[in-house]
Amino acid sequence: MAISSTESKQQRHYDEIAEAYNQHYSDEWSTKYRDRFFHQAMFEGVDLHGKRVLDAMCGYGDATRYLLEQGADVTGLDISPSQIEAYTERWGCEGLARSILDNGLPSESFDIIVACGALHHMPPYLDETMEEILRLLKPGGFFCFVEPHAHSILEKPRQWWYARDPLFEDNEQAIDIDALQEAFQDRFSSMETTFRGSFAYLLVLNSMIFRLPLWTKKYYSPLMFWLENFTDRFGIRLFTLYVVARWRKR
Repeated sequence: MAISSTESKQQRHYDEIAEAYNQHYSDEWSTKYRDRFFHQAMFEGVDLHGKRVLDAMCGYGDATRYLLEQGADVTGLDISPSQIEAYTERWGCEGLARSILDNGLPSESFDIIVACGALHHMPPYLDETMEEILRLLKPGGFFCFVEPHAHSILEKPRQWWYARDPLFEDNEQAIDIDALQEAFQDRFSSMETTFRGSFAYLLVLNSMIFRLPLWTKKYYSPLMFWLENFTDRFGIRLFTLYVVARWRKR
């Protein structure tokens, strides 16, 4: 399958950092974070049992574990052959080493498509990615995603960091959820969004970005979870870091 030059750079980049990335984002505390703060909000009211689900741009498949536990029939899709090899070995379900933009899958073949921290890697092909997700979704199917959003008070510092930290590629950027909703509002019958994320998102889930040793996470994570539970009650997007979305295709 053909891939763009941007995707090729992303593939090489994440193959280089894959080992450290998987250690930090798939450890015990990051897994607890995903279940508590991502998955419950993403799939609220969505019956996953027996549904055909695409874990798009899946990486090591941290969302796949939750989906399989709920009885879903999961396929993983990622541009990195090494990540897909690890994915299929880890979860025992179908994994495809292909670009989301050129995946060769039949139209309307999935009940649910999931993207966790994937869309912000897709500029300048975000609209094309959304079109492909819509093509793959059955009518009435759900697109559930979590992405850093561009309306945060920390957006300027984040842009500064993205431009200087070698852990990020130069095309990565937080999602302007307002613009995305406006562009695709005629294609989805409902577009539910929740703004979340503060202390635990930064220091627990993203421990790799802050170069925090894995062994220290067990000491500070419980306090960070408590603080994030408190701040998430308000859901004020200016003071949050990511958006959780559950959109339904018309």
